[in-house]
Amino acid sequence: MSSFEIEDDAVVEKGKTAKIADYLVERAEENVGQLYLFDPSMTIVDYTGDTCGLCGKSDNEILALRQPGMHTWELPNYYLLFLPNTPVQPLFEEALENWTATGDISAVTKQRLKENKASVEIYDEQWNRIEVLGERYEKLNKPQLLEEKYDIFEHAELNQSAALSNDKTFVVRMPNPSYKPFEEPFNKAMVLFVSIFFGGHIILLLGVLFLSISISRQFVRPLVYVISRIERLTQFDYSEISDKKNPS
Repeated sequence: MSSFEIEDDAVVEKGKTAKIADYLVERAEENVGQLYLFDPSMTIVDYTGDTCGLCGKSDNEILALRQPGMHTWELPNYYLLFLPNTPVQPLFEEALENWTATGDISAVTKQRLKENKASVEIYDEQWNRIEVLGERYEKLNKPQLLEEKYDIFEHAELNQSAALSNDKTFVVRMPNPSYKPFEEPFNKAMVLFVSIFFGGHIILLLGVLFLSISISRQFVRPLVYVISRIERLTQFDYSEISDKKNPS
């Protein structure tokens, strides 16, 4: 979600209660995420979605959130937080818990990885990929794990990582089911524009051509008649020239 989607009526107040406006509830769903409304004391006043993932977390835990795609907005008397629901997050937490406890991934988690076409990768200190569980993708470069603020629709792949106690790096990655590249609709729009542009000009050209032929025939016929008459007169032929298209 972006700032231009947040309008003055983002919060609907009724007496002592406050709610997130209905249009923002729809925007949050369209953007595959949740909105949380906080008051200045960090109390969650309202949220979108079926469950409150942040309810029960301490203020410090909420302040420590560093989730790609999250945004905050300051409103009069309130603060609005958008958290995208990235499908890689629960997979990552489950797989990391398995690995930390047993040094392996359970059969149940492997099945979930398979269903989501996800993979677990382990990298050593020299950034050699030493283990892959699940789908096998091209090796990641280390800078690709840098945290960044981006909309969930912008990246074809989602990933999340954590440093292990033995200086290795634990990575979970999967295709982004919400990926909507800008280039695809842009290219379609350009093809449509070019088709309409050239198609319209071709139709216009044909129309002008047919109109020109029609007009020219109306002007050329009398001229041909005059020239033919002059040619006959030069040959001393005074007979009347008949117009086949106008026998009268």
